[in-house]
Amino acid sequence: MSRIYHYYNGEFIPADPREDGAGEPMKTIAAMSMPHGLDPNQFLPMMTRACRKTDGTFAIVVFPQEYFLSGHVASLRGSKENAWITSFGVLAGATRKMPMPSYLPCPIVVVRNKVILRMLAEKSPLFRPAWTALANATTDRTWLCLSDPLPEDWVRKTEPGDERLFRECKCQDVTTAPNWTGKVPGLQIAWEQATDAFGAGRETDAIRCLESITAADPTIPQAWNALGCVYGKMQQYDSALRCFRRCAELTPRWAENTAFIGHAMGCTGRYDEAEQLFRRALEQNPFEETALHGLAHDLDKLGRTEEALPVHALLCELAPHDRAWTDYGIALYRTGRYMEAAAAGAEALKLNDSAPCWNNYGFYLAAAGQYPGAVAACRRALEVDPDFTLAWDSLGYAHLLAGNASSAVEALLRALQHDSEYPEAWRHLIHAYHRAGDTAHEKSSLGCLRGIFPQEAAKVEQELASGKVS
Repeated sequence: MSRIYHYYNGEFIPADPREDGAGEPMKTIAAMSMPHGLDPNQFLPMMTRACRKTDGTFAIVVFPQEYFLSGHVASLRGSKENAWITSFGVLAGATRKMPMPSYLPCPIVVVRNKVILRMLAEKSPLFRPAWTALANATTDRTWLCLSDPLPEDWVRKTEPGDERLFRECKCQDVTTAPNWTGKVPGLQIAWEQATDAFGAGRETDAIRCLESITAADPTIPQAWNALGCVYGKMQQYDSALRCFRRCAELTPRWAENTAFIGHAMGCTGRYDEAEQLFRRALEQNPFEETALHGLAHDLDKLGRTEEALPVHALLCELAPHDRAWTDYGIALYRTGRYMEAAAAGAEALKLNDSAPCWNNYGFYLAAAGQYPGAVAACRRALEVDPDFTLAWDSLGYAHLLAGNASSAVEALLRALQHDSEYPEAWRHLIHAYHRAGDTAHEKSSLGCLRGIFPQEAAKVEQELASGKVS
């Protein structure tokens, strides 16, 4: 079984409390250090320094020998931001003044995210010992895994030709910022000016700076990509597509750029083409978040929300932020999984204690029949933002489903005070009047909705006839 340590309070501690730093682990460390020409006593201090430089990383996997499998790693990882190969000398800082060799074996692989390690282990025996050791590890700290030896037969079959594979994959790596070495003088300054202008919301200035770069040197893919992003923000999607496609001619396997083409396609309603591009981007980098988000959104738009659910779930694992959990909750709600949607809403709340997140949570609880919790969550949303129309509507919806028609009417009228053309509030208000037996207000409200949104009025009439509320 691979040995694991966790980085805690500034040092690595054995994960098994029965092990101490001077006992059995040190024998393992010595056995793994000596093939690399290291002093065993310096191993953990060096790993500690490395961990401080890789804040937020899930795992540092150390192999018992220098396997010539860097090309294999590069072919699986998609982007070096997901998992990167390093050596003891690099981590110790010993090679900073020395030229880096063009090909390194992989004594150490640093993996950014737990889900990435899991997916890499599904693809390759290289990461299976580490995943077996770390499958139940928490994600709130960095782990050091001293991996078991790899299967010898597999290594013998895989190592030949690895350097060639590494060079092929290396050519496909694209960093966000260009390498200005040997470029026309002044382009780096123009790039920095474009970055500052874009950050300040001065898109026209950013375009002017970026176009000066592409005019002086049309072979810089990052400039074309950045130019496409600025045009995309300005909703000039034809211009954005032209720039992204020019970037793709220069770097055809840059997954993020491929995903940006898909995003621009989706923004112009070409969802089928967008889906193909998102899937192509994920072939190039299975962990590309822009492509995953775009594919999930695209499938939702195409009415294939069931297919989108595993994509949403992967995004929540890979990049757990409130937007990912919010989108997942919406998809779960649309497929009738109301309690699962509420669970996703609760995860979003852990990351963002905001009125929209409380509102979503309350709305899903109401749909799931958890009315007291739904009312409490909606009231919490209104404590955060008393003018939040959606929260007043969700509060009314919760009261409506709970059978409290008068409370529902009160909340829904407040929603319409904030936004008199909010169709959901009108629909729920009509249902509330219907439940209260207030025929006069039901008819007048239906007439108001018919004058604003005729299709919504027809939908309410169908719901009233069937007795259902949506």
